[in-house]
Amino acid sequence: MYNFCPACGTRVQRDWNFCENCGRRLLPVAGESTRGPAPAAQAVASGVASDAVAEPVTGAPGHEVQVTHPAGAEQSTLPDAATEAAAPQAAPLDAAGAASEQTPAQSAPPVFAPPVAVAPLRNRLALERVAILMLLSNGLYAFYWLYLTWKQYRDRTGARAEPVWHALTLMVPVYGLFRVHAHARAYRDLMLREGLPTSISPGRTVLAMLAIQALGVVGLGLSMRPPAQENVTAMFGIGGLSLVLMAWLLAGLQRNLNAYWANVAGDGLRDAPTGIGEVILAFLGILLWLDALDMSSPSVFQDLTTDIR
Repeated sequence: MYNFCPACGTRVQRDWNFCENCGRRLLPVAGESTRGPAPAAQAVASGVASDAVAEPVTGAPGHEVQVTHPAGAEQSTLPDAATEAAAPQAAPLDAAGAASEQTPAQSAPPVFAPPVAVAPLRNRLALERVAILMLLSNGLYAFYWLYLTWKQYRDRTGARAEPVWHALTLMVPVYGLFRVHAHARAYRDLMLREGLPTSISPGRTVLAMLAIQALGVVGLGLSMRPPAQENVTAMFGIGGLSLVLMAWLLAGLQRNLNAYWANVAGDGLRDAPTGIGEVILAFLGILLWLDALDMSSPSVFQDLTTDIR
């Protein structure tokens, strides 16, 4: 029966104590302790493998095992994990089987996007336009001005606002004053936030509206009196004064608004287009003026209508 040496693989008999090729202890001799392979001196004394060379074989990291090779035998080296990790990796192969040469990525030239055209901001209202429409519409333009400027405020800030209902609050006796105060305060805060000087005063705006409404009440009382010449003259005078005050108030507010929009849009600021509401209110105002003229001087109005026909 034969076994094989665990060190060099040489076939040995089962009753041998040492390998005749490398001198490795195979079986412990009776009475001896098994303390590892026989020293080299004992192998030389036994006459076996006297010229063997010990070569370290790397096993687990940090541990080496001595393997004895016969003199003249080819020595093999077993690389450990650290050696394999340090070994250079082979270059990747391309589709043709040749080693592809990796080159650093070349930086692409910068791409400049064309400038985006910014639409002009059509929020400016000329002061002459505000004053003329205020007088021509017999005061009705105040509703449209509140609607338009509140809509511009909503579009600019994204705040939750209802321009139509905001403008109609002018007809509510007391609540309308609160809305006018909120309107002036909103634009004043916008200008102060941008660091712009402003002459908007919500308190003075409300006082001016109170004076205008008081004049309107007096004019309404005069219109209910008999159509005497003095009553008609007083009514026209009070009505004209209230219109002038309202035009002055709106023009002063619009001057500040134009300054704010000019700061926002710069050279892109344009005049607001004429709205259909302005045309309708101007037409209704002309009818009101004609009715007032008929009430003040029926003969003059009849001559005017006859000439028109």
